[in-house]
Amino acid sequence: MDLHVHTSPANARLIARYDAAGEYRPLKTAPNLIRGWLLELHSLEGMELALEFLYPGVLGLWLSFLRGTLHSTSMRQTLDRQTGMYRITQLLRDDQALELVGSRCSSEGCLRTVLWDLREDLPLNSLPAQKRTLDALPADRIPLLCRELCNLVVAAARPIAKGNLPKKDS
Repeated sequence: MDLHVHTSPANARLIARYDAAGEYRPLKTAPNLIRGWLLELHSLEGMELALEFLYPGVLGLWLSFLRGTLHSTSMRQTLDRQTGMYRITQLLRDDQALELVGSRCSSEGCLRTVLWDLREDLPLNSLPAQKRTLDALPADRIPLLCRELCNLVVAAARPIAKGNLPKKDS
C-alpha cells in the first residue's frame, strides 16, 4: 500500500478529522482513524504538535501520570457537576451507567484506558480488564488515558436519564 506522506504537523489535524468514509470523527480516540498516511516531521516540536492534533491532551495526561499527579474523577462526580440541560444525567441509575460505559467506552468505541470508576466505592465492571489497566502496554508506547467521563458519554446519558423521570398523569 502506498502511503500519503505529510510533512506539516497541521496535516495531522486533517487526518484526524474524518474517517475513511469521509464522516466527521467527534471522538479523536475512536478506533476509526483513517489509514494510509505517514507523517515525516523534522523536529520534536512538530511531532508534539502533530500528536496534539491526533490525540488531544495525550502528552500532558501521560506526563502527569508519570509524575504521579494525574487524578481521576469518578463518573458520579462528573455527572453531579452537570448543570443546565445535562443536570438530568444525575438521575442515571448505576445499572444504566454501567451499560452505557460498557457500550461507549469499549475498545470498539474508544481507545483510551479508563482510569475512573463509577463511584469511589464502585469500580467499573462493565469494561474488560485490559481497558482499565496499563499493564499490557508496551514500554515504547504513549498510552491514551481517560481521567474522566467525556462529554460524548455525558450527552448519551441524557436521554437515558430522562426516561427515569416520573411519568406525568394525563
